[in-house]
Amino acid sequence: MPGQGVDPAAGQPHRTGVRVHPAWHDAMRGARVAVVGVGSVSATAADALASYGIGTLSLVDPDHLPSRNLIRHPLTARDLGRFKVAGLAAPLLRLAGSDEEHSELDALSGSRG
Repeated sequence: MPGQGVDPAAGQPHRTGVRVHPAWHDAMRGARVAVVGVGSVSATAADALASYGIGTLSLVDPDHLPSRNLIRHPLTARDLGRFKVAGLAAPLLRLAGSDEEHSELDALSGSRG
């Protein structure tokens, strides 16, 4: 598509449309990032980090999604009352190209169960 960059590592258009050097992809795959608190701004940042191919992305937030956050949070009404981490995990894993589930999810979200 015109105007879209190409992800040279995957040979696919990169969703941001930015052209990146292959060495950058290698560095991102080896990176480890923790996002502490996944409110509206940091949830969007976590989405961007996942799309950049960060190797290990840990989400830490003990909060549930309240209805008052729906207007500004990337999660939807179906996530109301769920831990924010749980709501974000599956779409971020898909975005990162992984179908892997992480056993650490409950500990990071604060759920005990």
